[in-house]
Amino acid sequence: MADLYTIGEILADFSPIGEEDGNRIYMRSAGGSPANVAVQAAKLGLSSAFVGKVGADEVGDYLKSTLDRYNVDIKGVATDRHAATSLAFIWRGEDNSRQYTFYRDADLKLSAEDVRTYPIDVSRALYFGSVSMISEQSRAATLKAVNYAKEKGKLICYDPNWRPFIWNSQEEAVKTMSEVIPLCDVVKLSEKELELIADCGGLIQGVARILARGVGILIVTQGPKGCVIAGKGEIKQVGTYTHVETIDTMGTGDSFCGGFLYKLLSCGKPISEITFQELIRFADFANACASACSTKHGSMNAMPTLDEVAAVISSAE
Repeated sequence: MADLYTIGEILADFSPIGEEDGNRIYMRSAGGSPANVAVQAAKLGLSSAFVGKVGADEVGDYLKSTLDRYNVDIKGVATDRHAATSLAFIWRGEDNSRQYTFYRDADLKLSAEDVRTYPIDVSRALYFGSVSMISEQSRAATLKAVNYAKEKGKLICYDPNWRPFIWNSQEEAVKTMSEVIPLCDVVKLSEKELELIADCGGLIQGVARILARGVGILIVTQGPKGCVIAGKGEIKQVGTYTHVETIDTMGTGDSFCGGFLYKLLSCGKPISEITFQELIRFADFANACASACSTKHGSMNAMPTLDEVAAVISSAE
């Protein structure tokens, strides 16, 4: 039995760490938002399982062994002998923002047949994003899991994880990202995602539009400003931990999600019984997770333990 079931993409991230003789040197690390969230939850103490697809190659073996090392159940990771494991190369744009070049293959070939329902039956929550809904095949697999989890009354958490360069058009992306929102209990959006999906520029109006679609808890992440949490008829901005030395922000949003889900699933209450003050505390903890994650390079390896999160919180007092 897994507390948390995550489904979607897993890939190898290649991040630049320097140059030698005019050649850029990259560091390889395991990544993919659903896989990252599973790892963060596991590092904090939840049992988690990841469902996705890799190729029958060294990179796929590396990704599976990495998840296994972090105590994530990999029984649902399928291997395709006719596909290559997906890769992502990270680089900095002219404005110093993080940019990606994807080489995707195996993760897009996750099929509905690869998704077994029994692990969902024995889980408490499901997490997914929109990146796995790019191809028709992986979209069918994702929706099979989400719809089944909804039917079984599982907690459903969604982070669209907007990546404009992997979609055919913004219109297609917004339509796909939006249509699953009514199925979700918890939604995490960036400010840009809120603007796109709610189709408005105002935060309060955008939050109201998302909540009106049946979402119980909405979180809008704001980078170094922290986040906005809304639900139970209330809304509040929750500041983050800016005193840490930030080295790399890759994976911080996934760390936030994993931290928030850890608190949500560990409190022993259904959403209907959780108070708004408790949600604020959960968001504060998730902010601390993201801040701790930002002090290291990489994604999965940077996801903090409970002790590391506690150290961030105590050092701010």
